[in-house]
Amino acid sequence: MNFVNTGVSATPSFANGFPTNGASFRSLVNPALYPTFASAFGNSAYRLTSYHIASVFLEQQITRDFFIEAAANRVDTKLRAINGFVGQLSYIYVDPNRQLPNGQPNPNAGRLYSQSQPTIIEAPNAARNYRAMASYEFDFARRTPGWLKNLGRHSAALFVEQDTTTGWSSNNGLFNVTPLATTGAAATITNGVNSIQYRYYYDPAAHKVGTSVGRHLEAIPILYAGDPFPARNPSGITPAFISQQGPTNTEAIVKTQALALQSFFWKDRIVVTNGLRKDDQTSWLSVPNDFVALRDPVTNAAPKPTTINLRKFAAASRAERGGHTYSRGLVFHALPWVSLSYNTSNNLQVNSGMRNIFGDLLPNPQGRGSDYGLKFALFDRRVFLDVTYYTNSNINTPDSISSNAAGNFKQFDQLWIAVANFTGDVKYLTTPYSTLSTVWQDVVSTTSKGWEFALTANPTKQWRLTLNGSRRGDNTTTARGTYINAYMAKYIPIIKSHPEWQNLAPTNVTTVASSVAELENILVNFNAIRNSPSANFSPTWTLNLVQTFELPREARLAGLPLGGFSFGGSMNARGTAINGFAVDSKFVLDPTSPYYSPPSLNFGGWITYKRKLFKNRVDWRLQLNVRNLLDDNTVFPLVKVDSRDGKHTPSTAIYNLREPRTYQFTSSFRF
Repeated sequence: MNFVNTGVSATPSFANGFPTNGASFRSLVNPALYPTFASAFGNSAYRLTSYHIASVFLEQQITRDFFIEAAANRVDTKLRAINGFVGQLSYIYVDPNRQLPNGQPNPNAGRLYSQSQPTIIEAPNAARNYRAMASYEFDFARRTPGWLKNLGRHSAALFVEQDTTTGWSSNNGLFNVTPLATTGAAATITNGVNSIQYRYYYDPAAHKVGTSVGRHLEAIPILYAGDPFPARNPSGITPAFISQQGPTNTEAIVKTQALALQSFFWKDRIVVTNGLRKDDQTSWLSVPNDFVALRDPVTNAAPKPTTINLRKFAAASRAERGGHTYSRGLVFHALPWVSLSYNTSNNLQVNSGMRNIFGDLLPNPQGRGSDYGLKFALFDRRVFLDVTYYTNSNINTPDSISSNAAGNFKQFDQLWIAVANFTGDVKYLTTPYSTLSTVWQDVVSTTSKGWEFALTANPTKQWRLTLNGSRRGDNTTTARGTYINAYMAKYIPIIKSHPEWQNLAPTNVTTVASSVAELENILVNFNAIRNSPSANFSPTWTLNLVQTFELPREARLAGLPLGGFSFGGSMNARGTAINGFAVDSKFVLDPTSPYYSPPSLNFGGWITYKRKLFKNRVDWRLQLNVRNLLDDNTVFPLVKVDSRDGKHTPSTAIYNLREPRTYQFTSSFRF
């Protein structure tokens, strides 16, 4: 249950170089306090998934040049996500209480702990896919006499497809369904005082660094509207997961038609391609607020939507959208060893699920791009070099800004939970208020330019290497955060207009008033850098090298045969990327003074043994892979902030834990 008369450790402040960001703490990378690569979640967070997949394919050649293909696919999944920790409650605290609420000495005083209300997300879904394709080739050189032979060889393919996806999800919180209070707001089962939180203490010196609680959470029942209560626990605390927030139910049908043409001229030295595509989507949606009338009058739980016909239940939500796209390309094999290419296309993604912070469906992402390429085949085709220059523009691209360099807008969720618990009104737990039931994104339009290259070489019969890389050019962007600005302009005044909400505690260390002030500060800082393209937070350049050497069959070492063995290595290098900004005299982020992450370099290696078994009927392969061979860059700076020492000295607030040295051994058989 929620504790009273207890305290928690204070949030970090500027004293240690990290400005407090609401409930966002800094990364704990001090092994003397807690092992850096330990998982506080332990085995309290996992996914239970069952799959049912069935596919049928038909491929048939009708004539020499005419082919047909048909396929049907069915996928049914049933997901249960067990979350021992939830969002911003997944932090490590220090217990500063010398006494328990009953006055007895606290045996855990000074120890590290984590505390959270668990949830179980149920999200079954189904997908059906049907597609058919027909292709035909006509060769004038083979079919016609005289000058008509010069009209080339042409291939055409016609493609039709229908995708149907259905599914629902419900995020269910843990509550005491036998409240200790019998009257007033606290007697309502889903009131915040009846939420059950687990506190897990850690003792790194005794090697206890995780929850180690087993799979007890999945044994606790989940209650939807009309479900019977579990038997009352003699202690008075009877746990059950309740669909307090309510489900989200979706269905989408996407129909696609496509036509592709490819033509070969001048003995295949010129290749021309054209493609046309049309996508049409019809979708239906119901959100938690749509189920208010169907909630259980006793538990306030929402219904389980397994028997709800979404098309009838949410007929008004029906939406239709779609569009056309094209692609065109030209390849000219100028010489046996050099080719030139040009491609241009536009693209459209029919969006069926991505939503903004209001819960509204985002517009379809669209884009246009072109590239110019040179390809060389050198040294008797033992070396291939591709060089490409590209330009891309994107319209209404989804932009993940809920957590960004300026702060974390997801604090709104905890704020609305506090308001819902206080008012008893579940509408605050879903859109257009809270985004607990969705992963929201904003939109942005961008342009980008850059270079890419790829080199493949076979220096010897046994030695093969590949080197590729890219260099990002200047990018431009429209002002980011259109929806979050509109959202805060609408709902911050509403929150401020309720004085009775201001002292509510969304977390142990914040109030609604302090959360609002922090969110307003985040918005000011975000808007200061909103014209910085999101691509600038990615490395400016990349470089990758992979090489493999296969020992010849006759190779021996000290008389031992080495045939069948091969070994290789890889190198991945990344350039600098923006990971924070200094602040100006008003402590607002300054986009002209960015901080950068350092470049990184990682290596990998592997050794392989191959041989044939059972009279060459079976291929056997053994392989040992070592990723991050030198164990470098495992604790990598992700977010830097201004330490505000008057010199704009950067301080790393958040680190990214990358994969340490990892060994993987596989044995595979191919029949």
